[in-house]
Amino acid sequence: MVDEISNFKEERVVGAGIRRITGKIPNLAERIMRDVVKKVVHLRGRGNPDLLRIMLLLQGWLRELGRGDDADNLKREIAELIVAEYQFFLKW
Repeated sequence: MVDEISNFKEERVVGAGIRRITGKIPNLAERIMRDVVKKVVHLRGRGNPDLLRIMLLLQGWLRELGRGDDADNLKREIAELIVAEYQFFLKW
């Protein structure tokens, strides 16, 4: 339980830091978000709803920065994630 609370606080701090630097250093913000995605996958698995939320947020940022191709690639990853989870529930 303590680890879960610690992880939650850590995620909030990371999110706050990202919001502060997004306008100033977009590449750093993107790299941090991609690292957060990897960490969520590692700690909680690909079926975690936070993963989808973070990926959608990153996709929006990429579009705002005029990086439509990168956003489209991420959109495909999101679609694959959703389909994979849907398939899991069909088998279940």
